[in-house]
Amino acid sequence: MASERFAEWRFVESTGSTNADLLKSAHAGDWSTTVLVTDHQTSGRGRLERTWEDTAASSLLMSLLVSRDDVSALLPLALGLAALGAVRGRGGKECGLKWPNDLLVGDHKLAGIL
Repeated sequence: MASERFAEWRFVESTGSTNADLLKSAHAGDWSTTVLVTDHQTSGRGRLERTWEDTAASSLLMSLLVSRDDVSALLPLALGLAALGAVRGRGGKECGLKWPNDLLVGDHKLAGIL
């Protein structure tokens, strides 16, 4: 029995924003479930349109576009809970999720899931 692939995975060396790239694909009609990964983002945007840029090769950044027909629309929450479980499993400081998309360790943001 052949296994089905969950999503198309793509890696780009550098991009303005993985979210913006996938949103552009969706607006062009490509709603296939896709994970876009990079290690350098120059025009990242967070909540409240706050912008940021990372240092090349200092982070692993990714966005997930979920197909309109995919029942896994709750995947960001599932990813947040999985990340929370992994961090809690390592012990250390108190960690939690800050709605809607931030993984916190103490008062510091460890990751954002958009």
